[in-house]
Parts: sequence; C-alpha cells; structure tokens
Amino acid sequence: MVRRGEDIGAGGWLMPTSKYNFKLSPDVTIQVEADNQADAFKQYAAAHEIFGQHGTCRGCGADAFPRVRVVGDHSYSEMFCSNPECGRVIAFGQKKKPSGALYPKRKDKDGKWLEHGGWVRWAGKPRDDEGDDVDDDDDEVVRHRRGR
Repeated sequence: MVRRGEDIGAGGWLMPTSKYNFKLSPDVTIQVEADNQADAFKQYAAAHEIFGQHGTCRGCGADAFPRVRVVGDHSYSEMFCSNPECGRVIAFGQKKKPSGALYPKRKDKDGKWLEHGGWVRWAGKPRDDEGDDVDDDDDEVVRHRRGR
C-alpha cells in the first residue's frame, strides 16, 4: 500500500491534498483544494473562465459588474457594462453537469461566434416608426402602448 507523499517509483509522487490560491484579477482571489496539479488546474481554469476575464467590457473597455436578473421563476447571471452608452452584457448559461456550473455564452442560437467575445447589446423587440412592437413572423404590428 502506498501512502500519500511516498515515492511510488519511476520518479512519481502521490501528492497530499493541497490548497492552491489563484489571483484571477485585482479584485478576485480563489482557493481550490485538489489531490494533484491537474485537478487544481481544472478548477483554476473553470473559475478563470467565469470570474477572471469579465471585469471589463470587451465592447468599450469600461468596468463591468455582475448581476442576477430574476424573471418569473428563472434567474439569469450576467455581467453588464457600466457605460450606459455601450449597454453591453455577457450572459452566462448554466451547465446540467456539474449542476450549478456556469459558462459564458459566446455563440448565438445558430452556433456562430458573437462579436466582442460574447458581449452583446440588448436590441429589444423590433419596433415600427411609432414605437410599437413588430411581430417578426408576419410583420403585423402588435400594439403594446398603454391606452390603445
């Protein structure tokens, strides 16, 4: 039986469970616990994909901040640009496995890569010249204004 920290031959060592600290940005430091460097690197990479590169809008370079929007029974995690003239967001989807893991949405519904690394402007619904919603399916105007 080989114990952690003992030589297992051919220059290999079993590492005891270790804690690793990684600085992802000036504001974010994470600590991971892993049995080996490969596992520590996987945890670091997963955290960096979400927390390490999204503090700045890729559209205009302004600071970006996290928020969770709640619509009905659904929560949407995203980073939003602090520049109101830019208005870009990057949305995060949630993986089924492992449950609760997030990923940045960088592709559109057709699988094509989005510009600015996934930072998009919310265009809202198409509207006609009077500001009414336009139904894309048959181009009929859908009246949404109050009082109509």
